Amino acid sequence: MEGLRTADVAVALELVEALGQNRTADPFPLDMLERLGALVGADVATGYCEGPLGDSFGPYELGTRPAPPWLPEALAGCGPEDPTHNIHRNMVAYPVAISDFLTPRAFARLAVYHEICRPLGAADSMRLYLPSPSGRARFFFFDRSSRGFELRSRTLLQLLRPHLVRARDHWRYPLEPPRLGLTRRQLEILSWVSRGLSNDEIAQRLWISEHTVRKHLENINHRLGVHSRVAAAVAFVTSEPSEDEVVLDATMPE
Repeated sequence: MEGLRTADVAVALELVEALGQNRTADPFPLDMLERLGALVGADVATGYCEGPLGDSFGPYELGTRPAPPWLPEALAGCGPEDPTHNIHRNMVAYPVAISDFLTPRAFARLAVYHEICRPLGAADSMRLYLPSPSGRARFFFFDRSSRGFELRSRTLLQLLRPHLVRARDHWRYPLEPPRLGLTRRQLEILSWVSRGLSNDEIAQRLWISEHTVRKHLENINHRLGVHSRVAAAVAFVTSEPSEDEVVLDATMPE
């Protein structure tokens, strides 16, 4: 464990313990991502993604930074220029960073830098891939405002990876009966509607497209037999939540 301090090991062990106690609707909940990002010096954003191999913005993405509305389209256009993209590195079993493959000058020549990384304030980004079913990708991303990740950060991730793999393999989506007959994602969106957020604000908060939010709301209205977001919100706030209901920023990854 070259380069690790006693405090690093202690925090890593706390994370391992938390992984074993996770019973939420996310394999790696937001508070865990925040702790993991702080551990490796990702001061811009940390996230976990799952989706079809080759996609730059998958159907499941939970991050510590709200996604700006332009991000999915930008990722679809130039995301594969990133040398750590899943289309290039999905099978690697160790952390990989953009700075491992590109000099600052070479990176600055790419559209992925000008259209994605620079607007987000990310000078470097590192990914840690987990084993995934055929045709799919599972990975964490760690964005930071300065170039280069320390050996300590990489060693910590390498140390934690077997535990992260085990946690994902053992995680199961909670099966409690949903409130109002809605899915957890629909309940989550409806909870934000009831607080007055617009479709665009909800999309940014949940890292999904505004089109996806609209589609969810259409399905919610159909399920509840109402014809407006106001009526749906009233149904939500006047209903009784189930005892074990957990409304979190994510959907079932698979």
